[in-house]
Amino acid sequence: MKAWTKYDFVPGDKVMCSDNLAGEEIGEFPSRWDLNHGNAEVAMLGDDKAINLVESGTTIKALMKGEHFRGQIE
Repeated sequence: MKAWTKYDFVPGDKVMCSDNLAGEEIGEFPSRWDLNHGNAEVAMLGDDKAINLVESGTTIKALMKGEHFRGQIE
């Protein structure tokens, strides 16, 4: 338990990246993202647009202004 005593991470406490995909075309690669490997596209998930990672092993990263963002989706 000692390893967790100073652990202060709260899931969802700080938003690292957000994209509502407004203006993106279904079936196209999202314009505010960069493809590292594989294949991805904008798709509908119920009533919402979502990024569909088409192939296993696909990785993408957000194109961010200002401070460098190192996060990626796999």
